[in-house]
Amino acid sequence: MTRNKTYTHLQLKTLSQRTQLDDTKKMELERLDNGFHGETSFDDLIESYVQAHDLIHIKDLLFEYDEGKKELQIDNIVVAGDACYIFEVKKYQFNLVIDDRGFFYYENGKEFSMLNTQVEKQKGEVRQLLADIGYPMPIHHFIVFMNPDRTVFGLQRKHNVLTRAILKDFFEQKMRPNRKDYSFFVSAINERRLKISKHATFFKIDLDLLKKGVYCTACDNRMRRTSNYFYTCYGCNLRIRTLDAVKLLIRDLRLLNPEHKIDSGIISRLSGGEISSSVIRKYRMKGLIKF
Repeated sequence: MTRNKTYTHLQLKTLSQRTQLDDTKKMELERLDNGFHGETSFDDLIESYVQAHDLIHIKDLLFEYDEGKKELQIDNIVVAGDACYIFEVKKYQFNLVIDDRGFFYYENGKEFSMLNTQVEKQKGEVRQLLADIGYPMPIHHFIVFMNPDRTVFGLQRKHNVLTRAILKDFFEQKMRPNRKDYSFFVSAINERRLKISKHATFFKIDLDLLKKGVYCTACDNRMRRTSNYFYTCYGCNLRIRTLDAVKLLIRDLRLLNPEHKIDSGIISRLSGGEISSSVIRKYRMKGLIKF
């Protein structure tokens, strides 16, 4: 299963390409970029164990609890050795301190209340989730700090905290084959998965204010139409078909506001007039795109 950016992350990435982000949104995008890099680095390390032992690895699970009143995001659920491991991956750009109770603090002594609350909430709600779908099993919850240049002062063996330096040794010890059959676990979990948070923000689409063109998914540079059939990114040399460029334009509009009415004229305008409405309509008539 490929790890994808969250809806909010994709929205902010699109906004950063087409508008000028304010300081708050810039900081949020930077936080999400760092977090995603940490999560994919974690995936790279655990993947060999998942493949070798046919383990269950569920990524980015967003689900409702408390009768649908609340939502919870889980970075990783791994079933190994007939136990459930929750790995919440962090890639902070600062050091932390942990006390004997397992509570986190910033270096200046202020409690990191958001992280402390998240840890306790995840353990309880995942335990209930597993019981609801008929898979009760031991649950082990770990916070994983992936930034090798930062640390958590005061760590002891009793703390459920893993740093980048000890992660491989931990996997060698704990990521063992399951004795029971968990073949239906993934589908049972995915039935509870939410595609988009009900708290997601939609943005007003004003084509006069949005920057036009097709933007590279690899390096964020604006791509250039090099022929009737292709777009090329001169930042990373990525080359895509004009059809795929139209799909990216539709994706951007849907990310910003899935409720906004889209037609071929709007898509053409967002392309900066590089792709005509008639070409877009032809793609649609052939069933190659939907909007």
